[in-house]
Amino acid sequence: VWHSIYKRSVIGNLRFHSERVVCSEDLPFQVAMLLKSCKVTYIPNTYYYYCMNGNSLSKTFNFEKCFRYFTLAEIIKTYYPPQLEYHVWRFFFAFCQNFIRNLICSNLTFSEKYEWLKNLCNNRKIVNYLRIHKKQLGQKPHSHLYAQYYCFLIHKCILPLYLIALIDQRIICEKLGLKR
Repeated sequence: VWHSIYKRSVIGNLRFHSERVVCSEDLPFQVAMLLKSCKVTYIPNTYYYYCMNGNSLSKTFNFEKCFRYFTLAEIIKTYYPPQLEYHVWRFFFAFCQNFIRNLICSNLTFSEKYEWLKNLCNNRKIVNYLRIHKKQLGQKPHSHLYAQYYCFLIHKCILPLYLIALIDQRIICEKLGLKR
C-alpha cells in the first residue's frame, strides 16, 4: 500500500489477500480500511514517483491474471450493497477489455491468441456473471466499443472479438499519439 499510511489500531487483524489468488491485492485491503476508518486525510504533496515500465509484471500478458481479477471482483463486491454491485462488474468488464487488448498486442502467435480468447469465452463462471449483470453493466456511460466486446464475448464470436480488440488498440494508440 504504497500511497497510504494507516494506524495500526485501525488495521487490527486485517491482512492482504495472496497475490497468487487475486490481482491488485492491496485494493480489498484499502476498501476495508476506508470502511473501518472514522477519519481520512489527504496530503496533496508528491512523495512517490511511479516509473512506467512496459516490461513490468503488471504489463505482461498472463492468462491467469484474468481469473485473479475475477476473484478480486468477487471480494470487492462483498463491500458493496447489492444495488451498487454493478460498479464492481463494470470494473471487471473494463479489465476484460484491457486483458483482450494486451493479449492481441502480445508476442504470441495468432493461433495461441485465438486459443486464449476461446478459453476466455468458454469460461462459464466469467460469462455467466457478465450475463447476469448485463443490465447493470450498461446503466452508466461506458467506454467505446463496449457493446461489441460484450456481444462477441458472450456469444463466443472469437474472430470478431479479436478484430474489435485490434481496432480498439489502434484507436487508443491514435488518441495517445503512440505508434503501434
